[in-house]
Amino acid sequence: MTSSFMSANDLRAYLEQQEKSELIELILERAKNDTAWRDYLLMKAASSRPQGIDITVFLNSIDNALHADSVASSTPAKDYKERVEMVINAIATLLEKGHAHHVIELTEYALESLQEAKKSVATCNGFAGEIATQLQALHHKACKIASPDPEYLARRIFGWEFKKGYQHLDKALTLYADLLGYEGIATYRDLVQTEWERLHSSDSSEHKCEEKRALLSRLMHNLAQISGDIEAIVALKSKDLSSSQNYLEIAEIYSNANQADKALEWAERGLKAFPDCPEPKLVEFLVEEYRKRERLSEALALIWLAFEKAPVEKIFAAYQNLKNQALKLEQWEKLQEKAIAYVRQQIAEAKLADHSTLVQIFLWENEIESAWQEAKNGKVSKEIWWQVAEKWGAEHPEEILQIYQSEIESAIARKTNESYAEASQMLEKMRDLMLKINRENEFNVYLNEIRKNHKNKRNFIKLIS
Repeated sequence: MTSSFMSANDLRAYLEQQEKSELIELILERAKNDTAWRDYLLMKAASSRPQGIDITVFLNSIDNALHADSVASSTPAKDYKERVEMVINAIATLLEKGHAHHVIELTEYALESLQEAKKSVATCNGFAGEIATQLQALHHKACKIASPDPEYLARRIFGWEFKKGYQHLDKALTLYADLLGYEGIATYRDLVQTEWERLHSSDSSEHKCEEKRALLSRLMHNLAQISGDIEAIVALKSKDLSSSQNYLEIAEIYSNANQADKALEWAERGLKAFPDCPEPKLVEFLVEEYRKRERLSEALALIWLAFEKAPVEKIFAAYQNLKNQALKLEQWEKLQEKAIAYVRQQIAEAKLADHSTLVQIFLWENEIESAWQEAKNGKVSKEIWWQVAEKWGAEHPEEILQIYQSEIESAIARKTNESYAEASQMLEKMRDLMLKINRENEFNVYLNEIRKNHKNKRNFIKLIS
């Protein structure tokens, strides 16, 4: 007995034999239960009406694709994306039929709807960026054909970029620059200035203001690159010089415009205005500029000043930054000893509570012996102590095993649940070390002695069981 499978050609042959009315009923029957299929058919019908396009059908299809309740609860992410892209493709066919103005309206509506959908449809978020990019590309293509009013277009683009939810469209100005012209760029600049001035006269929360300030600064960078009017952007940004970060941003604008001297001037002004708390990136910027000019002594003085000005709780991070900067200048050997001496001075003057920071530095430098000696001879935090012990124990297991045993007995003797937990953790560390040096049997003997000697301490025995 032979078997065969129906092919696409077989299916076509079957359908061609059916009456037109039967095919229509077949299609409509599916449309009753498949909203995506129904929307697809409706959009095709709406774009082919003799009396003109029914744009309402497309608007409803956008809403159905992005917001339908069934999407949020049951539609797989892949199906969700495919349904949205089906609508985008249907809109794209309108462009091929010469309806660019309708495409502009629909893609703008879709982008607005996408932002709303992100708030309520979890499935959407994984594809929001990709969908937004597709819609924007289609919108840009339609604008090139329809040539909308530049001022209108500038307002629309600024609205996309300035709204936090449109982070996927934060370079729209660059994409649309060829369509904006002088009038559009001028309108865009006015919008940025208005928001900048509003920001610095508002009573919004500090966090919210900082987000807007960072966003507007990024838009100014884009505007400066597109328009070439560097001085206009600097004039706008220089209205707020309340932090060294503001000076840095102006310096970067000049640097990106290949105006190195003005960039250096603004960076130095920022350091002068905020000598006690300069932005670390401002220091990095200045050091790099000095390096380019072979002003080595000034660069070294600056990175050392930044190290000394660092808050005491951030000395370790400041040391790391000092080394990274000094290595770029090939001057680390001159500064390392001085930096270690400075940290010791902070300990001696009790600005640092203990030797933990110094031990952290030695560990980071992979100077394990120095870290171990420092930890043995000075007070360190428990966390740092065990970090050093594990490193030192890898090469000197006997010394560390003795310490483990002493600390374990001491912890057990305190007879608290917390000390029992500490003892249990140390037993684990001891076991791991003895496994590495092939002394597992010795550990098992030691553990049995611990169980025997402390069998009445039920909470402890339960922990190590």
